[in-house]
Amino acid sequence: PILAKAAKARGDNTVMTMTMNAGMTDLVLNFVCSAKRAGHSIDHLVLFPTDQEAVEVAKSLGVAHFSHPSFGDFPKEEARSYGDNTFVKMMWIKVLCVYLPIDLGFNVLFQDADVVWLRDPIQEYFLDPKVAGDFDVYFQDDGSRSTRFSPYFSNSGFYFLRAGPRTRYFMTSLLYGGDQILEWRSHQSALVQILADCSSKFGLKVKTLSYADFPSGKDYHHRKPYMQKWLQGEEHPYAFHMCWTQNKVDKVKYLKQLGGWFMERTCNEDTLRSGELFAKGGLAQTCCTAEPVLDCFFKDKASKEPCLESPNKDKGAPSWWRA
Repeated sequence: PILAKAAKARGDNTVMTMTMNAGMTDLVLNFVCSAKRAGHSIDHLVLFPTDQEAVEVAKSLGVAHFSHPSFGDFPKEEARSYGDNTFVKMMWIKVLCVYLPIDLGFNVLFQDADVVWLRDPIQEYFLDPKVAGDFDVYFQDDGSRSTRFSPYFSNSGFYFLRAGPRTRYFMTSLLYGGDQILEWRSHQSALVQILADCSSKFGLKVKTLSYADFPSGKDYHHRKPYMQKWLQGEEHPYAFHMCWTQNKVDKVKYLKQLGGWFMERTCNEDTLRSGELFAKGGLAQTCCTAEPVLDCFFKDKASKEPCLESPNKDKGAPSWWRA
């Protein structure tokens, strides 16, 4: 009933899923704020919280959510770095929250918590055949060109699947491949291998999304000409994914100086974890801002405004605005 109600909210058999633990509260809330600021409903969003604190966050946001003891136990803190024990343990729920709606016949957009919406990617891209074309799955371009992510170089933190027998088989295979995820300490590596297998054997139609439409942390760190055009209003992406970043602390800093942070400064990790904001009412009503909250942290990283007086993030790197 939860997924069916979410799909009905859009009227197009499509749901959006995310998973979170308590340590990801600020990133999830920032996504909600970004969508609301852009004027897009998130009634089709279903959160899969992994602890009671995260459940309370979902309730305060007024977002549909689903959890069950059979899912297992998960860490409450955010991952400190890519591939650490917390990161690996959370990979199971990332598979499950996509498998369940696909198995029940719904289209699914899955995204990590470190995504902000600039336009509605579902309505304006994935469900518009003139724009999206005829594919079963759409994955964000990871940006890495290493052999282990070939041939599609898919990022497992932002993707859209159309309901059908090919995508159901793909997600079932990924679910059964949980041992690969644990052994390789990477949800992405297992997903890319199974994706290529399903494409070659069963005709799964795969599209890798253009970085111009769906930029990521790779573009933030390594594609300066594109970032300059975006910040000057010459590019109009649908969503931005702050991946390719070592930890959550840096993700938040980069989003804030990029103009991708839409929460009051009083709504920070400490106040969100303390619970004091919950007493004031809904988190979105209390925390979301109409305009981005801009802060400077590093002069050598992309920023909405010049951060010339800030220190470097990378030793010896030139100022982003002057180079």
